[in-house]
Amino acid sequence: MGGVRRKVAFLVMALPHSDALFVQAFPRECTETFWEGHVRAFEFFGLVPRRIAYDNTKVAVAQILGPRARRLTRGFQQLVSHYLFGIAPPLSRGSRLRTANTLAKGLAVRQAAGVRQRQARRAQASA
Repeated sequence: MGGVRRKVAFLVMALPHSDALFVQAFPRECTETFWEGHVRAFEFFGLVPRRIAYDNTKVAVAQILGPRARRLTRGFQQLVSHYLFGIAPPLSRGSRLRTANTLAKGLAVRQAAGVRQRQARRAQASA
């Protein structure tokens, strides 16, 4: 941003049955940006999915209790109870959805890198 490299957090939400994809970059990962990303994704899709599967982000998961059991953070529980969506069990490594989310996140990261490269070239050209 402004010619300065920064670490960013991505919220990636994919609807696998329609191939719809939402990607939003934020300056940091925290409860507020996590919520904002969900609100924007729901607006983008025009719906709230019935169930959402998550990676083990610290914003949502307070503690891993077992292979498929998680204790959720209070903030995430509030988001779930407000929008009334279910939480799918944690994804297995070979899951088709996990693969789609990994590909979507990789695409977002590559696009952000491309933006940084174009900005650097413009800065060099104008110097």
